[in-house]
Amino acid sequence: MAITDNTQRIYFKNLDVLRFVAAYMIVLLHCFFGWQSQFGHPSIITANLSAHALEKLEVIIHKFAFGVDIFFVISGF
Repeated sequence: MAITDNTQRIYFKNLDVLRFVAAYMIVLLHCFFGWQSQFGHPSIITANLSAHALEKLEVIIHKFAFGVDIFFVISGF
């Protein structure tokens, strides 16, 4: 009867890049809203964007919160 060694882990090195992108999305999200809560919108953004475009930018930044889900799914995999 042969005993197999099941202690070897399968490691997907390419998932590290996706994990980094997901974590970076969260860092950008926190930086954007931290800046916004302290100082308001940066003047360079408000000078070049209309109010409608500024709202769309906030919606896009809010979507970066999906990085948490991506990060945890990949880490659990």
